[in-house]
Amino acid sequence: MLGDVARGLTVGITILALFMGGVLIAGIRVIDVPGYDNLGNQRRYLRTREGAIARVDPENRRAYEAGEWAMKVRPLNEIIEKPWFVAQVLVGPVAIVGANWSLVASQPQTPGSKVPAVPASHARIADIGALYTAVAGMLNLLAVIDATSRAGRREE
Repeated sequence: MLGDVARGLTVGITILALFMGGVLIAGIRVIDVPGYDNLGNQRRYLRTREGAIARVDPENRRAYEAGEWAMKVRPLNEIIEKPWFVAQVLVGPVAIVGANWSLVASQPQTPGSKVPAVPASHARIADIGALYTAVAGMLNLLAVIDATSRAGRREE
């Protein structure tokens, strides 16, 4: 919209390459979505009569279905447990689609199993992949700030 096609292509391709590089290095499970456990199930909590909040295991089907999703009950705690997601989601729709794929990949292949279909990365590989995807999101944020700044100067 500003007419800087070369700048837009350079930054856009760089953001996508960084994000995809992180996913290729550490796997799709590098996107760790708040509010979900290692097997792709929603984390759910029940409120007790005393007002306390207790986590519900998905194996306890009745209590699990009666519980509330963790992102409704304690969203800040869920985000604090998975801080990389805040930067990763700044990439935009690509990160949201990747988060969905991550949840699908974390589902067990056989019902009732405790082993995800695609295991999560560990150690340095996971750290490097998370860093690449998070830096892509932060770069996208910087690009948005830069574009709005340039648009404001053009009107003057």
